[in-house]
Amino acid sequence: MNLLSKIMDDRTRYFRLCILAWGSGFIYLLPYIRYTFYEPLQKALGLDHTAFGVSMSAYGLCALVTYWPGGWLADRISAKKLLSFSYLATGLLGFYFATYPSYPMTVVIHGAWGVCTTLTFWAAFIRATKDMAGAEEQGQFFGLLEGIRGLVSTLASFTVVAIFAKFAVEQDGLTWTLYFLSAGTITASFLTWFFFEDSKALEPSESLLQDVVATIKSPLVWAVAVIVFSCYATMAIGSYLTPYLTEIMGVSAASAAFWATFWTYGCQFLAGPVGGIIGDKVGSRPNVLFVSFILLLITTIVIYFSPVDKSWAQILIFMFIAMFAAMYAIRGVYFTLIEDLKIPSSMSGAAIGFASVIGFAPDAFIYTWAGNILDTHKGVQGYQILFGASAALSALGVIISGIVAVYVYKRNKKKQVRIHV
Repeated sequence: MNLLSKIMDDRTRYFRLCILAWGSGFIYLLPYIRYTFYEPLQKALGLDHTAFGVSMSAYGLCALVTYWPGGWLADRISAKKLLSFSYLATGLLGFYFATYPSYPMTVVIHGAWGVCTTLTFWAAFIRATKDMAGAEEQGQFFGLLEGIRGLVSTLASFTVVAIFAKFAVEQDGLTWTLYFLSAGTITASFLTWFFFEDSKALEPSESLLQDVVATIKSPLVWAVAVIVFSCYATMAIGSYLTPYLTEIMGVSAASAAFWATFWTYGCQFLAGPVGGIIGDKVGSRPNVLFVSFILLLITTIVIYFSPVDKSWAQILIFMFIAMFAAMYAIRGVYFTLIEDLKIPSSMSGAAIGFASVIGFAPDAFIYTWAGNILDTHKGVQGYQILFGASAALSALGVIISGIVAVYVYKRNKKKQVRIHV
């Protein structure tokens, strides 16, 4: 009877994990749709690069200021309610966005998406996964979640590329793409509402302020934050690889969208879990992080110095794939540094929150900056400035991850010597 109960419980948990993967795979496709359909969406909204960047900065700013409050909210309201609301609100905003509203309303929609995908979603999403896994299966569940989530995003993205390609008029294809993504996100809301149970509220920490102060003072936490920042800022600049292919290299919008889907979501499905698995196998996740940043630096340098020649388009696409594979390998590992650096469990939540605020800060400004660069420096010159910034950020990641790898190696070596003595 106990065995049967366990089997049924496992099936329920894995089914809910698939729902989480579905929802988390869909919810970010709407605000980040520009990664795949930058030029068609920009034209449909009638915006220049700067205004288009401002709308995404509104998303990033609202997301940035709600990471920590989201943790507070997730401790007091059940994940079921928060997740269901997040999916529903994001999907409904997506249907409204498909009407291509005015510029002010476009900014408002992106700001609202920032709240729905962070304040009411991110911490609740992490908590739901942790509660579902239990103490013994954290790595297994988070790794599996990342893989399924990447698969969902990949399949959904290839589907919308196919939908987009079926229409002779680009805006019609884009509209039905937005309908599909909005419907998929709302579906996750209903699945969550009907198949998840209400979680119990947690006891609020009595030492929250002390944890926050200790977090800000810790150089180890700052190292994690800078590593996340370097990777995420480079990934944000990566959203401009698609218009680079269409505007500068002469690749068709449909072909560029296909490849952008592969390097954005296919690499997540493949490289994300692989980075974590390799880190566990070799017994040194910081070393995997360091090597991945080196690969990222090499690809960004090659992209920067690549000639503007159509014959180089396929080589560039290969480099873009390698670049995103390195970034997703880094993403699959960087939050494990909380454990590798032996940051006290009493402040691990505050550490992740702080690293998220600093690390994901590029969403608040980098799109406005990049859009202004492309409007001010027309043609190849503007894109080269962006690629140069990517190389600089990658170099920063190499330096900080190298310092972290050396620190962990020396600490472990001292520990082994003490044990031997």
